[in-house]
Amino acid sequence: MRRLIYLRTLVLVFIIGAFSVSLYSKDKVKKLKVPSAERMQAINDSILEEGLRLYAYEITQWQAADSLMKYGTRNIDRIDGTAMMAVDDHTWKFIYVSLASREVLFEYILDTNINKGKWCGEVRPITPDEERLANVKRTVQTKAIELKGDSIRLTSTEGLNWDCVPLLNGGYRLYLLRGTTKNGVQPIGDDYSFDFDARLNLTSWRRYHRTFLEIPAVVEGRKMRALIHSHTDLTPYITPTDIANFMLYGYNLYGITQMYVLQTAFKEDYCTMFDAEKMQLVSFPAKVMEKIISK
Repeated sequence: MRRLIYLRTLVLVFIIGAFSVSLYSKDKVKKLKVPSAERMQAINDSILEEGLRLYAYEITQWQAADSLMKYGTRNIDRIDGTAMMAVDDHTWKFIYVSLASREVLFEYILDTNINKGKWCGEVRPITPDEERLANVKRTVQTKAIELKGDSIRLTSTEGLNWDCVPLLNGGYRLYLLRGTTKNGVQPIGDDYSFDFDARLNLTSWRRYHRTFLEIPAVVEGRKMRALIHSHTDLTPYITPTDIANFMLYGYNLYGITQMYVLQTAFKEDYCTMFDAEKMQLVSFPAKVMEKIISK
């Protein structure tokens, strides 16, 4: 009986997701050929790496904001910029700065291996690299709004997070993600990225989802075993924002270990599963999805 209730709920969530994106069915695009297994996995590995990096930015920023409100409020009115940087492969630093006085007002350092951080509220001079990154973030955020503000479609302006990530080519990728203050739901959508070159010229931008969903992660007091949503033909693969937001909410808050994304862009519908415990992305034909979920 429990399994039946679970499957019915899962189907309902899927229908809600499918209906939400069907509003954009007029955006017809040519169906894609399914990549080879090797190519699909290579794409998944790249998306996973990007998604986990974005998650590191988000979780560090979240914890830094909580720490700031607890320990650093005496200088909060002087903050006019922020920056994020890697200390090493698993340690990240988020700073609140005064660009006007060229000072770091508050910093938070997170070790993602153990998910423990430390804060420092001692005001100090800003380093050249910190100042550069804070200026870059403020500049690209302003440009994204000025140049593409009319194209940004949001269901709400609450819970917006900006992350500026350096790229290997010397440019930057600015992410816009939407969170939620509701309990027991997984937010999906209202997410964008904007790519800038080394001179901070906007070169491309992307809208990852066509709507915003708050998928029930807890139903009648019970957490779901897995979460699922579907993508339109314009978003063939699972996205880095899917991974980051699932880690923040579904996995960290509710202990759900798997998320499924139905991909309709291919000639044969596919599904990708993100396993947060194994840190793996695995893709397979959608017709075998129910067998895998119901095990």
